[in-house]
Amino acid sequence: MDYQALIDETKHKIDNFSFDDSAYTAIYNEAKLRLTNAYKASDKSINTSLGEARQRAVGENALATKSLQEALAVRGLAKSGESSMLRLNQQLSLSNALANISSEGIKSKAQLYSQHQKELAELGIDLGKQKANAIEAEKGLLYDRLSELEQLKADDERWRATLYASSSSPSSSGSNKTETESDKTSVED
Repeated sequence: MDYQALIDETKHKIDNFSFDDSAYTAIYNEAKLRLTNAYKASDKSINTSLGEARQRAVGENALATKSLQEALAVRGLAKSGESSMLRLNQQLSLSNALANISSEGIKSKAQLYSQHQKELAELGIDLGKQKANAIEAEKGLLYDRLSELEQLKADDERWRATLYASSSSPSSSGSNKTETESDKTSVED
């Protein structure tokens, strides 16, 4: 067997090693899509909650303003300065409520975005580790094969050297001639 050719071929594979990461990339893209879809769904849920909270604040403020106007009208103060001041306070209260809702929404969205980015980063790190492990394993197999072939070549060379030495020694060469001569004699009979 030509061990040197196999050794050279294995070294060539090691030197020109390339890793097909398409399966890992497909898995990563699928996982990234799932994370992104979950992020978008959560973001939409936050937007819906914010919209509902705004509508609720506006509605509550409208009811409070109407009740206040009715109370002032009953007292005959509907067009007084006190009425204007109370309406201004109601508008300020609504503005503060809407600002708080927006602030909470921004905080929730920032936390969601931060969590999403963290998950994507972890996904990328996991993918990198898995690819590195797979590359290391594949290259390890090539190096193991190279070591095995080099050992087989060394064993083969030792065996050939032993065989050559035993066939070259004077005591064994005489016995080989005898066997060959006796084989010839038996063939001729």
